[in-house]
Amino acid sequence: MIVYEAEGCYLDTDRGELLDACSGAVNVNVGHRHPQVLRALHEQYDQAHFTSRGRFTSGAARMLEQRLTQMSGGALTEHLLSNSGSEAIEQALRVAWRYHVARGDTGRRIVLSEGISYHGMTAGALHISGHPPRQLSLGPANRSWSYSAFVPTPPEVGMRATASAWAEQIRRFGPSLAAVVIEPVGGASNGAAPQDDETLRTIQAAANEAGALVIADEVMTGFGRTGNWLASQAAGMNPDIIVASKGLGAGYFPVAACMVSDMVAHALRHKADLGTFGHTMGGNPVACAVALAVLDIVQHAHLVTAATENGLRLAHLLQQACAGRRNVGPARGCGMLHAIAIEGDDQNWRQATDALIDIALQEGIVLYPAGVDARTASVLIAPPLTSGPKVLTDLRQRLQRSLDRFDIEFNATTDTSTNTDIMTVRRSTR
Repeated sequence: MIVYEAEGCYLDTDRGELLDACSGAVNVNVGHRHPQVLRALHEQYDQAHFTSRGRFTSGAARMLEQRLTQMSGGALTEHLLSNSGSEAIEQALRVAWRYHVARGDTGRRIVLSEGISYHGMTAGALHISGHPPRQLSLGPANRSWSYSAFVPTPPEVGMRATASAWAEQIRRFGPSLAAVVIEPVGGASNGAAPQDDETLRTIQAAANEAGALVIADEVMTGFGRTGNWLASQAAGMNPDIIVASKGLGAGYFPVAACMVSDMVAHALRHKADLGTFGHTMGGNPVACAVALAVLDIVQHAHLVTAATENGLRLAHLLQQACAGRRNVGPARGCGMLHAIAIEGDDQNWRQATDALIDIALQEGIVLYPAGVDARTASVLIAPPLTSGPKVLTDLRQRLQRSLDRFDIEFNATTDTSTNTDIMTVRRSTR
């Protein structure tokens, strides 16, 4: 599909106008073609489009680092800038390992994450992700790593691991544990399933007791998406490292930040990049100027508050749209990050998810696939934070039409034969 033009919450494509109900890849937080971001981008290009990271910095980079410290309430004082959430997660892992080594604690190699989770597509980030479908891309390399462990997610309690399960695993690995990595609200793995605040605080306390660092993966949630500047801090956590990306660049330019506490950074201050090595485009002045403009918009347009208020409207309309349907379950999420569950089985959950997304495109709305199995199969619905009541009304109408068709067309294939290829239905509706 070709996108010819985009503005606000809408895309002009070769299939006609589409409502971007998932903010691209849940990253276009301030909408498409925002004039303030475009102005900042062009102004920085006119001044300097690149600085060699090893020897130089820029005013935009310094301002962004100061802003990130301020927005963390002064808790995170050092910032490693890179291009994507995956890269920033990799840097966070290296910071954690180097921190323990610098303190003479060389036995801490294990990184603990959730059994259903997603932390990025680079090898290290993907290896600590509880996302079997995406881990397939590692091939034989998936068996060559030895530092990851996972907290099981009991099926009887939902899609997030319990506080007791986290505490048990943290105690189990004890002096071998370097860090725990946690998503305050899920994304691609479990479809916007939130973790409750009490469990997040339990993770923090247990990790502190074990001497392990806490890494909060806020690639998707950071800087407004959930109705908070930083979801982990709002839950009462005090992470040693927070990773952010999507809410910084908003799709205008690749940028990410590995935000590190002073306690951790102090042990590594004598090492360049806190001992991690950087990337050629890390701290790029254009990327930093874009991030500053995005944060200005979110702050001055009060989009964090709007995410809470409009998020309640979004949750309500999704509950109404899903009520009484055979093939979709209840909606879940918070702020402007929600998902609709797909009621498929082990054989057809992927087909069901693809079918709903394809039908939605025909009805003029873009949804984002999520889930790792039949239990977590879902589509993310996360429009830009700039979406107002008019956009949400349009979203409800387009989604309603999509779900009405999905009820009829997907049921027709599953009722006729369990072996029917759902692609035949998708082709017949075009």
